[in-house]
Amino acid sequence: MQNNRKADSIRRYIKSQFDLPDDQIESMIPLFLATLAEYLTTLDQACAANDPAELGRVGHTIKGALLNLGLHQAAEIALTIEQRGKAADHAADYQALAAELRDTLAGYLD
Repeated sequence: MQNNRKADSIRRYIKSQFDLPDDQIESMIPLFLATLAEYLTTLDQACAANDPAELGRVGHTIKGALLNLGLHQAAEIALTIEQRGKAADHAADYQALAAELRDTLAGYLD
């Protein structure tokens, strides 16, 4: 993982929340981010299928992953996807929400 300010914020958050050794944090972060990237692919597939129930489920999963990394702003977007999906909101612009989420995560998944 790149040594950048964004990655450092995740490191600090995990250290403060879980008090893990630095080497363990370093080994975990790439796995967390790879999993997050997979979740975003699943989100894109649910958007393409226009499946609110699946969007609600995936939004919930992504929200949890983001909160574990201390990415609260992005988690708010995932929460919106979750809530609208679980409410079977067919009028919601899930594509726009997914794009906003990806923009918010720019630099973390590069």
